[in-house]
Amino acid sequence: MVGYYQQGSAVSGLQDKHSDYDFIVIWKNSVPKIAIRRKVTEKLGCKVHDARDIPSVKKSIEALGVDNKILNIAHIQEKDFFNFYKELQDPASFNPDTFVRLDGLSNAKIIYDPSKKISLYKNSIKVTPEIRNIFKNYIKSEIEHDLKMLEVSTERKGVANYIGYLHDLVENLNILFALSDRKFPGSMKWFEVLNKNELGSLMKELEKRINKEDVTGKILKIAGNFGFKPSKEIKA
Repeated sequence: MVGYYQQGSAVSGLQDKHSDYDFIVIWKNSVPKIAIRRKVTEKLGCKVHDARDIPSVKKSIEALGVDNKILNIAHIQEKDFFNFYKELQDPASFNPDTFVRLDGLSNAKIIYDPSKKISLYKNSIKVTPEIRNIFKNYIKSEIEHDLKMLEVSTERKGVANYIGYLHDLVENLNILFALSDRKFPGSMKWFEVLNKNELGSLMKELEKRINKEDVTGKILKIAGNFGFKPSKEIKA
């Protein structure tokens, strides 16, 4: 093991009663197989809610139940982990999903790092104007398409389609605001809490107009009529 660190709301002070605990573990050569990790964690008395490999994002994950808390653990090989920032600076390998990873690291609590590799890497990652421009070019056609479809769905009856385009636009514009402030954008679930800009204000204004409890209650009832109910198993 190279080391591991904790990230997320429990570190940044945004934790609420629904929050879990997020850890990133970096391995030198290979990530231990899921069957081995499952055996160890069950022996320690953990409930395994979810465990799977995700090759597309170069990680393996598990969600564990421990003392009525949920631990989300992501395992990554050293060769991949220390390449994320480099890939972000290259238009040919650029992947905006890396932003959340680097935001997590930039605000992380490093727990085990005997060779100081993670600490040095954490101090070296910076948002540059070049990274912001790469993202702008990467997302330009998508944003402009969504803007057009937002206008179209505004003129049509119904709201579901409108909400879909609005969500995608807010997510991408939020990334641009963060990059302009020389910060890596984090999870969208804390968007309104963290953002004091005009986009964040607009979403807070919209929230006042929507009775989320009423809508959620009615959706739960409709889904229940088809035999569905909220899952008790947690996905990582």
